[in-house]
Amino acid sequence: MKLSQLNIFIAIVENGFNITRTVEKTFIVQSALSRQIKLLEEELGHPLFNRQGKRFTGLTHFGEKVHKIALSIRANEKNIQSLAKDWSEKESVLTIATTHTQAKYFLTETIKRIRQKLPNLELRIEQSNPNGLISMLEKQQADIVICTEEIGTREHLHYTPCYQWKHCIVVPHNHQLADKKTLSLEEVANYPIVTYVHGFTGRDTIQRSFLAINRKPQVILSASDSDIIKTYVRIGFGVGIIAQMAYQEEDQKNLKMIPISSNTTTLQTGIAWLNNRYFNRTIKQAIDIIINYGKTFPEK
Repeated sequence: MKLSQLNIFIAIVENGFNITRTVEKTFIVQSALSRQIKLLEEELGHPLFNRQGKRFTGLTHFGEKVHKIALSIRANEKNIQSLAKDWSEKESVLTIATTHTQAKYFLTETIKRIRQKLPNLELRIEQSNPNGLISMLEKQQADIVICTEEIGTREHLHYTPCYQWKHCIVVPHNHQLADKKTLSLEEVANYPIVTYVHGFTGRDTIQRSFLAINRKPQVILSASDSDIIKTYVRIGFGVGIIAQMAYQEEDQKNLKMIPISSNTTTLQTGIAWLNNRYFNRTIKQAIDIIINYGKTFPEK
């Protein structure tokens, strides 16, 4: 059994059992790819894939078990590479997978601190939805994930809380609600709402909060980006519900921020990585900077 065979096996699964797509991604000719899978199955003595003619349609029960172990082996292969870089004191790369909100409003100051303390560390930021972020971790496309949804409930992830936050209301200064010091969700439910799409920045929590008061929010526009939400609130589309940290000093010119008085949940943003992931000294320092900054991250 060779590592290359296991990596081909994993690649087929990651590409939806599509051999043509796998060939394009791995740069291995189809005949060689098929040959390596055949050799692997012969050595193991059991089929890894369900087949329909020459097509792979899924994993056998045995294949599912092997896939889990193969992912662990690939992760440890990456760990050995990281250890080698650590040992030789080469420059490190930290890939952070996160959402737009975290990248813009939480990570900016954190990145500054990392750059000051670790100037030779290369930083990469990848953006996606929460499920996509977890997929990046599992495929070794990211080292750590920072987000609010999903990551705190996955057994195969090491999870550390970073900071807590709440939603708030934003309206133009000439809106009829602009003179309010606080707003209840009952009051907000009477107006068209602009907020996040499902799966982003606590949208599902917003939905549950309205259900708890037996009201259905009149969401007329949703987006994954806080700036888009604020833009449409400015031109009068509706009342905005955004993460409180997304209300910035420059927004004060044309938007009024109003705290929600009740029926809202405090949300928790955290950082996660694969349980068996090895990080060299530089990466560990960078992660510690992120976690420590999260503990003091100001709620506006």
